[in-house]
Amino acid sequence: MKYVLIVLVSLVCLPAMAEEKTCTITPMDCAGCVDMVKEKVCNPEFTLCDVAIVDSDKKIGQIHVKTKDAATKVDPKMLTDLIKDTTYSVSKCTAGAPKPAAGKGKKTS
Repeated sequence: MKYVLIVLVSLVCLPAMAEEKTCTITPMDCAGCVDMVKEKVCNPEFTLCDVAIVDSDKKIGQIHVKTKDAATKVDPKMLTDLIKDTTYSVSKCTAGAPKPAAGKGKKTS
């Protein structure tokens, strides 16, 4: 019984410890940019993968990813490698969900 409890607690806690990051991607200013990055980055490693335009005038986009478990980490270099054959670059990654936009530019997802 003790082992069953340990297994159940582990199953509940591991997904909760999944890593979640939001990174800036530039230059992004259109729906085609969003689609291209999604196609390159969003894969089964992530339970969440959302790409959006944050500020179309400044050509700033954002990717928000969450891993399936604690064993998989979000590495900005890995994200950069996934989009290396495009014109986009990854920078400024922060832990957690994206902050609400300040109403600038067009947001696309």
